Amino acid sequence: MKTTHTPGPWAANISELEASSSLVSVRTENGGYLICSDAGYQNAPLIAAAPDLLDILDRILRAHESGNNGSVMGEAVLCQSLAI
Repeated sequence: MKTTHTPGPWAANISELEASSSLVSVRTENGGYLICSDAGYQNAPLIAAAPDLLDILDRILRAHESGNNGSVMGEAVLCQSLAI
């Protein structure tokens, strides 16, 4: 899949999350790019996970399109990703 977004990994600003700020920034893990400057603290971890979630969905779709059992492959990919 061609990447048309800022490549991950992305990370929520942990110090802002721990302070229970109402707004949290999300940046690339190396701090090079600001992804979102005003994410709600509940949404910041989900926004930060977006590149990984897109990768998981792409892998499930490719498994399905190749004739493999997409649902079984999807469960395996999801379980593997959640273990990270």
